[in-house]
Amino acid sequence: MFHELLKPMLVDAGTEYDLIVTTGAGHAMDIAKSFALEKIGAIAVIGGDGLFGEVMNGLNSRSSDRAMALKIPVGIIPAGSSNCLACSVGLRQPLASAFAVARGHVKPLDVLKVTMLDDSKVLLSVCGVSYGFISEVNTHAGHWRWLFGPARYSICGLRTFLTSPMTYHVNCRYKLPCENESREFDTCECGPDCRLCVLGDSSTGAVVSSPLAASSMEGGCSSEDTASPSARVDFSVDTEWKESSVVLEPRRQRFNRLSSDTMLLFSLTNLSIRQSQNKTVWNANSHMASGYMDLVMIPVISRMQLLKFFRAFSKGGNFHKADTDVFSVIKAKSVEMAISKSFDQLPEWERRIQIAIDGEVYPLQPLRVDTIQGLLSLMCA
Repeated sequence: MFHELLKPMLVDAGTEYDLIVTTGAGHAMDIAKSFALEKIGAIAVIGGDGLFGEVMNGLNSRSSDRAMALKIPVGIIPAGSSNCLACSVGLRQPLASAFAVARGHVKPLDVLKVTMLDDSKVLLSVCGVSYGFISEVNTHAGHWRWLFGPARYSICGLRTFLTSPMTYHVNCRYKLPCENESREFDTCECGPDCRLCVLGDSSTGAVVSSPLAASSMEGGCSSEDTASPSARVDFSVDTEWKESSVVLEPRRQRFNRLSSDTMLLFSLTNLSIRQSQNKTVWNANSHMASGYMDLVMIPVISRMQLLKFFRAFSKGGNFHKADTDVFSVIKAKSVEMAISKSFDQLPEWERRIQIAIDGEVYPLQPLRVDTIQGLLSLMCA
């Protein structure tokens, strides 16, 4: 993709570049930690969501110049298994992505700050965090990467659907955006797929943001960045936490067979979440720089009900949202996820499941996730 698409554009534009081919997991993070910041004007990632995440977290791991490193424009050319980031911002085709990188036009992108409470580790995420059915599929699929390629998700998804108890012990609480947040619509459009941008309606709740938005990140990003007050959302520190269990109202009785500390899926997403292989969209009403994330909690349901949900999801559009007793979306600023039993009390099969963050898996543990509005500058069309 580089030699056929991006290189000719850079040569024609007279742009100097360095090409680095990664040799394994963690290599991109090491590169992003160590390069000379004053020599780099932009970074293009040719790969998937995992490689982009390595670069982003490498920039965030720099000790002395982290704030400046996170201001560097970053682009993505989709060459991974699912390419959720690229597809969710309207860059499904590699040629369009290469043009966006060569053009260098940037748009602000929200980032999720994920704090792993047991490990005291902070990661940045651009797509989302999940636990439950999706993370079980990702956990199994990780072992079959080199054998089945992208098809491993379908194979492991079918296996999980047929054999797993699909009852995951998790609950959470969340903070909503304050009522006094700015409702001014972002003057930069996300891309051709963003329904909020197409509507251009200030009542949607998308807000104007800056790629240099200031956000305090304890153990993560520095608060050295500054932005004009009009480009930021005021989330007061005294916003109350709202407790949430799997039983969200309204719920029909048929979904309440198990205790309220179990669910089928816990999902936090930062974008619409689209994939290159199909037309499915997890949540169309998501904006690149809204200042909040989408929290979805699907209760424990029967395999027949889950199959019905999958069939509606595969149609594309918003058919899977028709039954609000199954699919409910909460716009949240911060979310805390907890495992509702101690690790030793979990069934043996669930202890092997890991948390999925941007498609990569991490050890099961409680999390706190906060939205950092407009932290990254993403090169888009």
